[in-house]
Amino acid sequence: MSVSIFVHWPGATEDDEQGHPGFFNDDNAWAAWLATMSEDPEAMALLHRLGLVALLSHVTDGMDADQIHWTTPNDLERAALSLRRLVEQNDTRVQTLLLLYAREASGVETPEVEFARDLGDVAQIAQYARNAGAPKVTLGYYW
Repeated sequence: MSVSIFVHWPGATEDDEQGHPGFFNDDNAWAAWLATMSEDPEAMALLHRLGLVALLSHVTDGMDADQIHWTTPNDLERAALSLRRLVEQNDTRVQTLLLLYAREASGVETPEVEFARDLGDVAQIAQYARNAGAPKVTLGYYW
């Protein structure tokens, strides 16, 4: 399954949305993690408890405008960097999140390394949107 991830914000042009930094590991593992998260109530509850719900912001084909999950660039960056720190520290609280990511990780490196790298990439995408003046953002997932 191939997927492309683009950042969206109100008033962004197509060039804006597609000009962001990409995922070093490609988009597939991150997109699969998001899709898996949405089907796992315990993992979603964990993200809420940890204050990392901004990572769930998304849109995809067929969603109505009122269904889009928006966040701010700052909140998306903060959530990505916070979870990356927890992963790098081998914090047992995020083991479930790591195991969900590992299901679709490329396997070139350990899931911890790949997950941390993707989280850093999400933080860079948030920085890109903030620097472009985005008041709110979401990541678009297109299969």
